[in-house]
Amino acid sequence: MKYLLLHHRAAERFSASLASADFIPVPLFPDERLNHIVAAHADTLIFSGIGAPMVNEQYAAALPEEIVPWLTLTPDSPYGDYPTDTAFNALVMGQRLLCRPESLAPSVMTAASDAGMTIIPVRQGYAKCAVLAIPSRMAAITADTGMADGMEACGIRVLRITPGHIALDGCDYGFIGGASFVHDPEICCSMMADVRPTVYFFGDISAHPDSAAIAEFLSRLGCRTVSFDGPLTDFGGAVIL
Repeated sequence: MKYLLLHHRAAERFSASLASADFIPVPLFPDERLNHIVAAHADTLIFSGIGAPMVNEQYAAALPEEIVPWLTLTPDSPYGDYPTDTAFNALVMGQRLLCRPESLAPSVMTAASDAGMTIIPVRQGYAKCAVLAIPSRMAAITADTGMADGMEACGIRVLRITPGHIALDGCDYGFIGGASFVHDPEICCSMMADVRPTVYFFGDISAHPDSAAIAEFLSRLGCRTVSFDGPLTDFGGAVIL
């Protein structure tokens, strides 16, 4: 069983599906310092990809005690509206960190520097949310042209999809990264016998107009896919511990 940090509504809506996939949901409740649209989104509240996931120390105080030792605590925090709400919303791909540098939390920038990572500047502050990334395959799916250009310039294989067709309360549409999460054993636990990544979608990916291309792309990467019931929805992704 693995802890999974995710939006409290997603934790409730998909509780049975998550349990059958051996996840223990840890619901994330809204941080009142943030815009309500992203206030409970994992990709807003938590930076992940370099060492232990990083979370603001004040927010961590409201999380279950048993998971706090698995986290890196920082006084830095996302807050307010865009772009200050994107302080943790950066994408790690190999030794590269794609982000909007001027919005990034100092603690994230320090972690990247200490890890010897190369910063790839992009205009999109919601870099993590905008991309469904499979780091072990150096491949990604996105509808964001700037993110796609930045990744392709780094040699990352990218499937470009149509914007929209993903629900997000309070917005016209959400992002594919926020509507999914990836269990990538080659990155997090290489001792597992089956190291194929599994992509989980918060809703029915077959309803997306590019579903066939997405399925083919993921299949060629050797990924398994799991779609939960209901409309495809951006819940801000999830973080696996």
